[in-house]
Amino acid sequence: MRVESKMEISKTEKFKVLYLNFFPVVFMPFTTLYLLIKGDDPKGFFLTNILISVALLLIPLLMNICMVCTKYLFKEKDKNLEIFGTGLGVLCLLFMIASIFYQYFKFVGEVIPLDKIYLSFGLSVLFSCLASSALFALKYISYVKRFALNSNTKLTRFIVAGLPPLVVALVVRLIM
Repeated sequence: MRVESKMEISKTEKFKVLYLNFFPVVFMPFTTLYLLIKGDDPKGFFLTNILISVALLLIPLLMNICMVCTKYLFKEKDKNLEIFGTGLGVLCLLFMIASIFYQYFKFVGEVIPLDKIYLSFGLSVLFSCLASSALFALKYISYVKRFALNSNTKLTRFIVAGLPPLVVALVVRLIM
């Protein structure tokens, strides 16, 4: 009887993914909440917090989505880390958005108009799409070196795998 080995994620890789996703979720909302309850100026720090925290969450999330697409195009079997990072990133992003809107409606709704919240959220998404595209290009170049393919195939697969940040940026631009 042959025993199939499960593909598992190593503990260090899991820690890196958890750290990348949970740092903005834990640090940013609670810092903002502390400053809002304390009574400091909510306007400047709250909008800056939205810009930074959403961008910090979306950069690894979009890179994981692009790497899942890349590994799918190259027919890799080991996609567990990217799928785990994508799922965790989506959950953390939903928590972050809920936290931002809770803090907005609870503490700064009278001071900051909702349009500025949407603008800062949209700018952070556009910035994270730009940054994740550049970082994905570097990661893709190092990933493709081990495959013997012609340059047209590599370029075509790069364009297809790099589409998620472009689609997200276009959707956000059309909505905002």
